[in-house]
Amino acid sequence: MIEVEVFNSSSNGNCYRLISGSSQLLIEAGIKLSDIRKKTGHQLGRLDGVLVSHEHGDHAKSVMQLIDNGVVVYMSEGTKAALGAAAKYAEIVRPDMIKNIGKWRIQPFRTQHDAAEPLGFVIEDGEDRLLFATDTFFLPYKFLNLTQIMVECNYALDILDKNLLSGRVTQSQAKRLLTSHFSLHNLKSYLRDQDLSRVKVIYLMHISSVNGDQDRFKKEIQSVTGKPVKICEA
Repeated sequence: MIEVEVFNSSSNGNCYRLISGSSQLLIEAGIKLSDIRKKTGHQLGRLDGVLVSHEHGDHAKSVMQLIDNGVVVYMSEGTKAALGAAAKYAEIVRPDMIKNIGKWRIQPFRTQHDAAEPLGFVIEDGEDRLLFATDTFFLPYKFLNLTQIMVECNYALDILDKNLLSGRVTQSQAKRLLTSHFSLHNLKSYLRDQDLSRVKVIYLMHISSVNGDQDRFKKEIQSVTGKPVKICEA
């Protein structure tokens, strides 16, 4: 069974730990290494590895330091190239090719974001099958037999429109959001089209403090899916 721990989930940094028995896998390295050390009980050596979705700092801040400390970090070829020297010794994973990391079975897939080669992941431990998708405005895939979902729900269009009118958000910021992050509307449409029969819980990640509403998003996704929804707190 996969247990999810949220270390941080926001534009200031993203980092999550998956635990299955004695196995541990980190997803994203967007917070300080010192914070990762604290949250893992100063036991980086127990990590089977780290998956990084793309090169932006709030997801890849500590890549170099983790590698320097002997942790194996996995990312796409495009992400590695974009990070340059910081990811010189990172391992490459390729979309739609299975990667086994310890007991974990990883299936990377392409996402839609303003990054070099962003990825999402389907992660299995032999019991659970977890979808991880962040920083994408669209997902064209249907995944079978999911038991847990970790997905971005960054903003609501009506909130974004109000912030545009008030000047809190600029036109360029709004334009970027529309083509780089998952909205509440798009997420609801996506989940309606999925087979959620085996899903036990849905985690909402990377909710904007400006253009989002945690309570509303939780209620609306629960209403659409009929599944328990947990907010990944920053």
